Amino acid sequence: MYQIDNSTAAASQPASTSAGAPGFFTDGNPAGGVAATIVPAEWLNAVMMEICNAITAAGLTLSKSTFTQLATAIRAAGRTPVILNDTGAVNAYAAANVPALVAGTWVDGVVQRVKVANTNTGPSTYSPDGLTAIPIYGLALSALQGGEMKAGGVAAMMRFTVAGVNGGNPICVLIDCFGGAQQVPPATQGGHAVQYAQLMGTGSQTIAAGSGNFTVPAGVYQLDVEGQAGAGGGGASSGSAGGGGGGGGGYFRKRIAVTPGQAIAYVVGAGGAPGTNTGGTGNPGANGGTTSIGAFASATGGTGGSGGGASGGAGGGSGAGAGGDLNLLGAPGSAGTADLGGGGGDGAYGGGAGMTYSLPASGVNGGGGCGYGRNNATSGALGKGGDGFLYIRW
Repeated sequence: MYQIDNSTAAASQPASTSAGAPGFFTDGNPAGGVAATIVPAEWLNAVMMEICNAITAAGLTLSKSTFTQLATAIRAAGRTPVILNDTGAVNAYAAANVPALVAGTWVDGVVQRVKVANTNTGPSTYSPDGLTAIPIYGLALSALQGGEMKAGGVAAMMRFTVAGVNGGNPICVLIDCFGGAQQVPPATQGGHAVQYAQLMGTGSQTIAAGSGNFTVPAGVYQLDVEGQAGAGGGGASSGSAGGGGGGGGGYFRKRIAVTPGQAIAYVVGAGGAPGTNTGGTGNPGANGGTTSIGAFASATGGTGGSGGGASGGAGGGSGAGAGGDLNLLGAPGSAGTADLGGGGGDGAYGGGAGMTYSLPASGVNGGGGCGYGRNNATSGALGKGGDGFLYIRW
């Protein structure tokens, strides 16, 4: 593209006349007395200079023999975004566009790139060209917290309206800012970026024997759950030999993807009751209860130790975890002897009661209860299996 350069061309652009009513070209109609449109030099100069100025603004030199310069200039303009200077204050950002944005052009999808003057300290707004300020939200569609808009960095923001966000009113979504913290949605898959709260953990809850529903807290998308089943109770002494120790409850550990507000049913197994002595006969201890979290994972309780007969009672069997990322067996209870009650098997955190000659001890944390020794043929609360538990972290 090149300016007209023949011998009759003017050395400088003639002054433009006052604007008249907008119109269109016509070939005219001699039969109807309609004259054809006369194309004046003023109009041709305007078209020529619009094209030439677009080309030179892209950094190109006008060429009389190149016929793709306008297309090249248009492509170059699309590759070179405008970076505006921030003229606002801390947490209240502003910039001026040329030409200025108005209500009809400041619409969803418009991207602004602004060189930030002040680092934000909390929720922030953006106002281009004096228009009404709208809040800046991060990629998690939440208000800024501080440090996302970094002084000296370039912030890329898109005006958009998202149902349910900011009351359905427009926001500026901060796509990124050099040097600033990046807000991300909560991670729900292994390859996702995690939020600080997800990485560090913000809370935990221990649930004792019983059943109910656990409600996932706000902003939580992952739980780390440990489950310990109840242990078996110790067997009663026959008076001639010791009862067997109760078996330890099974254990699981499971990481679960959840959503805020989700209700998850749980059951936490109690420890089995100790055996009783009936007319000189040692009866077995009761089995421990199962612990489960929804349909995600469960662990069975340890079985009760056998009662002492003519010789020591057998120890109770161990419970087992299932469905977890880690599943463990409880330890089996040990057998009673002619004199001693068998020791309770440990759960994942120990807790099995040791062997005894007389009155037994109860288990804790899913550990089995001790059997009654030969020297004590009575029965009661002693020798109970340890209750299970759920420990939930988020």
